Amino acid sequence: MAINERLLAEDSRINERIRPINVYQQFILVKADATITFFNITIPSAIKDQAGPLLEDFINSIYLFDGLPEVNS
Repeated sequence: MAINERLLAEDSRINERIRPINVYQQFILVKADATITFFNITIPSAIKDQAGPLLEDFINSIYLFDGLPEVNS
């Protein structure tokens, strides 16, 4: 096998191992004025351990934008 072919094969195996897997989070936000919003968020698997805090920050930013109090952790 030529060097270039070997490098391509090796690169392909590496890409297969690190292929990102997405984590899907779905939630419904019901605000005080009875507005209901459905969210479907894709979080890369590389940061899936941080999904909880990211979603809390996202929800809090929506509430703060609307002048509502923050969600308690």
